[in-house]
Amino acid sequence: FDSSTEIWQWDSPTELITYSDGITDATNMSGEFFGEQRLINVIGESPVKQRVSQLKQAVLTHLNSDRGNDDMSLLSVYCN
Repeated sequence: FDSSTEIWQWDSPTELITYSDGITDATNMSGEFFGEQRLINVIGESPVKQRVSQLKQAVLTHLNSDRGNDDMSLLSVYCN
C-alpha cells in the first residue's frame, strides 16, 4: 500500500476513470481475461456519456452470464 498523494492538473476537460482489478481480471469460460487493453479499447470507442454503460455491457458479454469471481468497481468523473 502506498499512501502518498499525487496532484494532477489539466487545462482542458477530461474524464477520470478508476476501476478495480475485478474488471480486468474478469475471466470468461475459456479462461480469457477481460484485460486492460480491452478496457482501454471500450473506453476509447465509447461516447463520453456512455462509457460506463458500454464498459459494463462489454464485461457482461465477456462473462457470458457468469457472475465472475471478484468484485467489480468502476468510477467515472468528468472534470471541466
